[in-house]
Amino acid sequence: MGKRIAGFDGLRAIASVAVVFCHTVAGRTQIGGYAVNLFFALSGFLILSILYDTRRSIERRETAVGTALGNFWTRRFARICPVYYVVLAFALPWLVLNDEMPLWHVPAYIAYLQNYLILWTAEWGAFGYTWTLAVEQQFYVLSAALLLLTPSERHRPLLGAAAIGLLVLALILGQMPWLISAFSVDRLPLVGFSMASAGGWLALSWRDGRSFGGWLRFPSFVVATAICAVLAPMPAGWLNANPITLFAQPIVQLVAICVILGHIVTHQESLVVRFLDHRILKFYGAISYSLYLCHGFLADQLKPYWFEANLGIGVVNFAVERLTYFAFILGISTIIATLLWKYVERVFHKSRPAVPAAPLATA
Repeated sequence: MGKRIAGFDGLRAIASVAVVFCHTVAGRTQIGGYAVNLFFALSGFLILSILYDTRRSIERRETAVGTALGNFWTRRFARICPVYYVVLAFALPWLVLNDEMPLWHVPAYIAYLQNYLILWTAEWGAFGYTWTLAVEQQFYVLSAALLLLTPSERHRPLLGAAAIGLLVLALILGQMPWLISAFSVDRLPLVGFSMASAGGWLALSWRDGRSFGGWLRFPSFVVATAICAVLAPMPAGWLNANPITLFAQPIVQLVAICVILGHIVTHQESLVVRFLDHRILKFYGAISYSLYLCHGFLADQLKPYWFEANLGIGVVNFAVERLTYFAFILGISTIIATLLWKYVERVFHKSRPAVPAAPLATA
């Protein structure tokens, strides 16, 4: 097992803060969607690499499939579930008692099935933003079973086909409003699974020694980042209203995210990575999961008090009021997330999984 990849914590930090910004300032834009898809790709890069290594150990007869699968799910549970259920234990009773969530919704959140609940009811709810965590858990369960039963040499082409096929299927369904609504398509795990598969494909391609020509060099990184910076703040309705942009935008997003991740992985000594490895960004990367978990609930519950009081600044202009609310929610969420990270996350999982820093030799 090699060293941790520098820069990934910084990406997590930027993505998590972008989600907070989206939920407090820019709710009609695609900023949150881009951030979530970056999370999916990062997760796929790391987790599918672990599954690849585990499958290779199975092929060397160092472990059995059943044992490896049980160990993987146990580690994932210890990493993801404890802090999630701690937040649920506080949030769900409050929402139910205040008539903000029907009691029958609770089992879906406990079982990580809230994305299907939202699809069924067509309502977000006060804790609905956690649907992305459900998609990620569903991906862990299915990908582990699939990849640990599949020869390791087939992992890379399988993930590449999944990344393309699932995204195309989601786009095709999006053109069938008589069959399924655009809202429902987004709640299906197709796009999330596609992004995670793309991250895994990129990881295995890198470890296989593929250079990708000039696609991962700094100019490509700048272009990919600029594309995300231009498209993410745009209202989703603007792009989804046109069939051409509806199809092109997710594909461009997938390619751009892969270029950004690929550049960071293949240029570990670059100024970009040094910036992403700044201690503040590394800190926010470390608490990003807890920050994601608690910020939405806080933003939803505190919003009425903030905007009714105006705190003496609402009369200045709308932008100032929104931006100060973002700063307030980010600040209080940071405090709570730090406590959750220190006293819950680190207790159950001392360190994140690492990925070998160089391509593996063929076994």
